[in-house]
Amino acid sequence: METNEFIAKLKANGSEKDWFDLTKCIDRYKEIIESLSAKDKGLFSLNVLCILIRNLDTVPSWTHKISTKELLALSIECVRQTRSLDKPEQVKTLGCVFRLHKHAITMNSSTPQELVLKLSFMAFEYDDASLLQEYYKTYGHIIIDRITYIGKLKPTKLPILKLLPKLAEDITKTIKIYDTVHFCTNMLTFVVKKLCYIYSESPKEINELLGKIFDCISKNDLKGCKNLSEKDAFDLYVKLNECLITITENSLKINFHNSVLDSMTRVCVSLLGHIPDMFHCFQTIFLNSFCCIFNDRTNPILIDNLLKNAQTSCEMTEKLGYKTIIYATYPFIGQLLRLYIEHNVNIVDKIDRSDYLNEPIQENCLKLVKFLIEKLKNTKQLTKCDNCTVKTGLHDALRLSFTVKHLITVSTNKGIELKNNLLVYFTIVEQQYLILEELNTLRCPNQERCFRKLQIDVHNIAVLLNKYKYYEYSIKLFEIYLKYELKHLKNDAELKNVSRALYNKSICELDAKLYKDSLLNAYLSLVFSLPEGLKSEKYMSLVIDVKAKALKSVTEDVSDEINELQSMSILEACDVLYSDNTYGNLKLFLKNHKFSALLKHEYSMYIKLWASTVPIAGVWSSLVDLTMNKPRWVA
Repeated sequence: METNEFIAKLKANGSEKDWFDLTKCIDRYKEIIESLSAKDKGLFSLNVLCILIRNLDTVPSWTHKISTKELLALSIECVRQTRSLDKPEQVKTLGCVFRLHKHAITMNSSTPQELVLKLSFMAFEYDDASLLQEYYKTYGHIIIDRITYIGKLKPTKLPILKLLPKLAEDITKTIKIYDTVHFCTNMLTFVVKKLCYIYSESPKEINELLGKIFDCISKNDLKGCKNLSEKDAFDLYVKLNECLITITENSLKINFHNSVLDSMTRVCVSLLGHIPDMFHCFQTIFLNSFCCIFNDRTNPILIDNLLKNAQTSCEMTEKLGYKTIIYATYPFIGQLLRLYIEHNVNIVDKIDRSDYLNEPIQENCLKLVKFLIEKLKNTKQLTKCDNCTVKTGLHDALRLSFTVKHLITVSTNKGIELKNNLLVYFTIVEQQYLILEELNTLRCPNQERCFRKLQIDVHNIAVLLNKYKYYEYSIKLFEIYLKYELKHLKNDAELKNVSRALYNKSICELDAKLYKDSLLNAYLSLVFSLPEGLKSEKYMSLVIDVKAKALKSVTEDVSDEINELQSMSILEACDVLYSDNTYGNLKLFLKNHKFSALLKHEYSMYIKLWASTVPIAGVWSSLVDLTMNKPRWVA
């Protein structure tokens, strides 16, 4: 009688008389329980759980007014009493635990974490044999919800690492009763990625946990994998590759010490190795290439050969007729290569081991990047592009391409020869611009940000190469930078970028003794610096420096040319550049300037800094030309 009254009172109907005070409810529940038999305690408690679920689902006012803390406390008390129930009732209890746990993890952070976790743990209190095997999906959902909840706890700085052993135990329990194919298809990727993210500061512990997970999978019945449709097998292959990339990233944090990547790849082979093209890719790309590359980084000769063979393996895979699967794999190969380059650059920066990225290794890295960029243009997108609806492998190609600048910087920092690799590097830079042009056409919202990043990289590498006397490619980088900077100029504020690049390019050409080019670009940098440039000595100081050094270099063979440079003025320089297409069409940028003011500034700088007769005469000559409307294009 008491139990019926309790259930009736607990059953909410949306009125003010509903039982909101669950503290009193718990006290009354405990009083009633004491007078019941063991079986009745279980049945009564299950009824209470069912009413709680019913109220949550159908009476919003009750849900909003109750305390989640007290709801969990009551639920935990009830679940304790259901342990001795028969299987049908245990099934209902498991369903209630799942629903209550799902509700709890969506509530605010003031809910005591120990209660939320306790409810989650209670679903797994039984030994493996006593779990409700046919309801493996419910256990799986509880695990997913627990992982999600632990992720919410991460910013709170709570010691979430202490939760890992119990989580590992419950995940392996779930795998043992889960259909292997369903687990790998529906849960594995989430579990691997989420755990690596949540426990990003505990890579060693995660490495061990992931090893246990894949070991548990390998001991399950894998026959179901052989019954997969072609599409389902392909989808599983992609998901397994995603897991392997995430595992690689985690392993790099522990320098691949006791990494489980190799053994995990072998589990992937056991899952899909009956399919020839998938077996081939797991074997050649992972086991025979990148697993060795990451594990044996201290052997430069081996790494050099492995990187060289990686491209050959890709090409051979296509020739074998496995084009579909290798194109699905290219984004992952790109990720592996990106991780390898970034990790080794960091190592070389920290320790004196330049052989980790010696010239041959860099050469093969660059060639593989170039190869993959072409392939990734025609693959499905793997890299996330924020707020972008453009689905294309161009995103992956671009992200991979951004790693190559690190090879240049590490080479200059550590004295690694890079002369023979600059051609491939420059080819990749050209590809970067073409990719960004295409992304711009496709209206990628992040194209402008990536373009700015590329421009910064190219400009800085151009300056760096000049510093180390690689003049040819420094000049080429400045030229391509300027070409695209002028093409995508949005406002006058960006003209300073052009002026700066022209100024630095002029310095590079001066160092390379290309005096005419240097002088033209020095003048042009002044033009693009206007009007502020007229208040500074900086630009004309460079012009004077070029003329002075050119004069010192005079020989019989080039005396006439040098003399012409001495008399060249800013007007004459702009006339030469007016029809030049090195940077695109400059006419719009040159036409509307007041050249009388520019010539006056040039004259005053000569008088102040270098009172040489020939340059001053050149200014007067140009002033005469202006009075005669020469050149014709001057406004």
